[in-house]
Amino acid sequence: MKKLVSVLLALVMCLSVTTLAWAEDTLPDGVAFEGANTVYWVSGGENGYAKTLRAALTAAHQATGDSITIYCKPSATIATSGAHIDVTKDLTIYANNADFGGNDLSIDIYAAPVNPTTTINIYNAKNLVVWGQPVNGRPDVWNVNFYDCVNEGSNFLMYRGDEGATAKLNLRMENCHATGYTDSTVHTTADGSITIINCTFTDNCAPINVAHKQAGTMEVKIEGSTITGCGSTSTTNTLNQYAAPIRLVNNGSGTLTAEISGTTITGTVGSNGDILIGDGRNGKSSKPVGVSVSGTTGEIQVQQPGCYTDNGGKDESKLASATIGEGERASVDGSGKITVTGRPNTDPDPVDPTPAEPEQPAHTNRRYPATTTTTAETPVAGTDVTSAKTFDGGVALYVGMALTSTLGMAWVGKKRAQ
Repeated sequence: MKKLVSVLLALVMCLSVTTLAWAEDTLPDGVAFEGANTVYWVSGGENGYAKTLRAALTAAHQATGDSITIYCKPSATIATSGAHIDVTKDLTIYANNADFGGNDLSIDIYAAPVNPTTTINIYNAKNLVVWGQPVNGRPDVWNVNFYDCVNEGSNFLMYRGDEGATAKLNLRMENCHATGYTDSTVHTTADGSITIINCTFTDNCAPINVAHKQAGTMEVKIEGSTITGCGSTSTTNTLNQYAAPIRLVNNGSGTLTAEISGTTITGTVGSNGDILIGDGRNGKSSKPVGVSVSGTTGEIQVQQPGCYTDNGGKDESKLASATIGEGERASVDGSGKITVTGRPNTDPDPVDPTPAEPEQPAHTNRRYPATTTTTAETPVAGTDVTSAKTFDGGVALYVGMALTSTLGMAWVGKKRAQ
């Protein structure tokens, strides 16, 4: 028994050491930052040091390589430069917890990419933003991936244009954290996909704001994330009329679908619910959105244009809502109907959710019995890049062999003792 305990302790120690090794900074051999230099770049056979991200990328873009890799001094504060640092080649940034102070990488609008598809991978960065605008007539594809990044008072991504654009944005965020931004933390109008996994958003006005305008398809997936204290009551620029933890709007002729699972939403600020579908502002266009929700509690609202009146009030006849409890699932179809399933059997709601008299509000924020549907009276709005991992298969194999060998010796010793 003592030998078995020793083996288990040894295994725990091995795994602990391996975990620490995985968390180490990423730097090539021989890189040494001196003086004010905090950024090291590599492109093709060329490389160099720089004081700012702009200087590094300017030099790297002039090199002959097809892609650029950036390494930052661990935990450094990178000197900020002017806004909108152009990116036109595949780019990987190993930030090593460096802080970029809100500087942004500019995509599409000011400089055309070298290739039709461009990929940006960002690891362990603080306050680094991707910003841009689709260019009409140019079907660029941007794959933007944030891994283990933290933005405090900065947004993560803004990529928006009009309905005539044909570019695509595929955003992936894993294990990222955003706090304290005063508008949309993730915002796009483009076709493509958005995947957000195991991220946290705290005290942001509109953490996830998808306002799809283009004629193609946008698919949204939010999984295992936590959204706390988000939303707004500010009337500046009618922020209170669209701010919500998750906002999904289809303003164009294309298709928008969303899947939300295992996500915790608490402390929401404002009156748009936890998941807002459709654009309730007066004079806006809002088309159908297909949404499924599971493992997530909170209020869903489906708003039609004109839900918010000119005087700032709400027209309840242009609003449908439902609250999802523990263990329940919800879906919103193309007609704007909210269906909640999985509720325990209860007595029917004494108030019919579809009033007989048309002047009565279509719905208010009520709970409904199992499989009851909450329906708006007219239709309303409502390439996945795999994360690079630093796991070393050889290390795992070595640990497994060592454990097998040790357990074998322990068994033989026991047989001999008998």
